[in-house]
Amino acid sequence: MTKWKRANPNGTRDYLFEECTLIEEVEQKLRLTFLERGYEEIRTPTIEFYDVFAFQNRPIDEEKMYKFFDEKGRIIVLRPDMTIPLARVIGTQRWDTPLKVTYSGNVFRANESHSGKYNEIVQSGIEVIGIDNVRAEIECVISVIQALQKLNVQSFTIEIGQVQLYKCIVKKLSIHDEEERVLRTYIESKNYAALSNFIGEKKLDRCDETVRLLEKLPRLFGNLEVIEEAEKLASSNEMKMAIARVKEMYETMETLGYGSYISIDLGMIQHLDYYTGVIFKGYI
Repeated sequence: MTKWKRANPNGTRDYLFEECTLIEEVEQKLRLTFLERGYEEIRTPTIEFYDVFAFQNRPIDEEKMYKFFDEKGRIIVLRPDMTIPLARVIGTQRWDTPLKVTYSGNVFRANESHSGKYNEIVQSGIEVIGIDNVRAEIECVISVIQALQKLNVQSFTIEIGQVQLYKCIVKKLSIHDEEERVLRTYIESKNYAALSNFIGEKKLDRCDETVRLLEKLPRLFGNLEVIEEAEKLASSNEMKMAIARVKEMYETMETLGYGSYISIDLGMIQHLDYYTGVIFKGYI
């Protein structure tokens, strides 16, 4: 019964002294930067009902959630993500939009042993709600850039992706859900050989523009030349609109003087299904 008395659970660690101070400083600088830009703070409970995360095409695998029961026998989870609880709050209140919110808190995911990932991490972020155009995305990226500058990060890149383009391709090719999950993994990991084999095994027509775009997708990263190449293969208005949104965002960021921080990666599609349009990821 005392075997694990002095051990930490897998994927967790203790933070001591200077580390605690550093974490607190980073969180506070992020928080102040976002508050200065007009974001308002929201805090959600560390525990949530399982049902909050259990919807169709759930973005987080059930196996990755820490689950237990409350006093009434209802399934409770340690929150594995901050965005979905935030959506719960927004969906149950009446707000004047547009609304800019910021959040920060610990999230918990049961990753595989020896995966190199922590099961408990701090997740800080921002959301712009009620604006469905490129201005909201630009606002988020600029906020992140300014936050990193406040943290004195000397060198970083913000990559912009477009999930909607990928979803348009999948819809046009009529790929089943299980096949789509495999395909998503190949593209996200830039596994060119596996993607090529997938196209061959499914007997997809390599002369078809949509299939050609699919095969090129993980290689479409860089600057505006990437957009121009994707535009040539876009076979529907929906695809063209998705690409145009990334182009507008990239050009606007250049005009505002942030172009040196921005890169495009149309093969960045993420594994969480609730992403639908432009996404971005920072590399330090």
